[in-house]
Amino acid sequence: MKKKYFVISLFLIFIFSLNTKAQYNFFVGDDAGQLKTTVKGFGSISFPSIMVTQSFIGTSSGNFKPFFSINVGFNWKQWRFADDKALIKDDNGVIVVQNAPVGEDYTDGFFSYTKTKLSTGVIRLRPEFGFTTHNRNFSIGTGPLIEFMVAAKHKRKYYNDGSKEKNIKKGIDYYNLKWFQFGWGASVGTFHFGVFTYFMFTPMFDKNMGPNVKAAEVGLYWRIQKGVHAPATFGKISSLY
Repeated sequence: MKKKYFVISLFLIFIFSLNTKAQYNFFVGDDAGQLKTTVKGFGSISFPSIMVTQSFIGTSSGNFKPFFSINVGFNWKQWRFADDKALIKDDNGVIVVQNAPVGEDYTDGFFSYTKTKLSTGVIRLRPEFGFTTHNRNFSIGTGPLIEFMVAAKHKRKYYNDGSKEKNIKKGIDYYNLKWFQFGWGASVGTFHFGVFTYFMFTPMFDKNMGPNVKAAEVGLYWRIQKGVHAPATFGKISSLY
């Protein structure tokens, strides 16, 4: 238990020292009720994305300055299911949502060994544009989210007759997942800290080959300022990252 709290402490230190986001992942769509996610064990939270960020703030005579930010990086996304559900491939190659097989004991508990979870690794491209006040105490932005899925796995960890067991299957193609995802989102807060949300327009699974769901996320963002100046390409610009 001490080791887990130590790892959590390192995560918190890490996310407060970077330009990054921490997000809670969930599903929307016709079959979202079958794949409800939970924060239990931090199972549906993605600590931080590994992102390279470059932001540009223009000048303005009004109360707000325009800004543009480009973010590129890698994100390991995970969805821990609130119920004991398993993603099973049927005889037709379709991924269906079923109750966990008989004999798999998913004992309840925040830090329990047991869980059933879907994880994906994605390369993200996230442009954002918006406005911020001169003192940067208020900021609002919006923009697309483009993801290229490069890895996927579904893990079940459970007790069987008192023994710890796990079942892991990997593969984007195995789970009929769409490798390209496109969505849109918005953020609001100060320029350096606030909340955001994103909704994917692309279904998570191939049509008629898996649950009818789309990925969504809410979370917190951090932008840590570093005083680096760039040539003026959109008004008189100062570059922050």
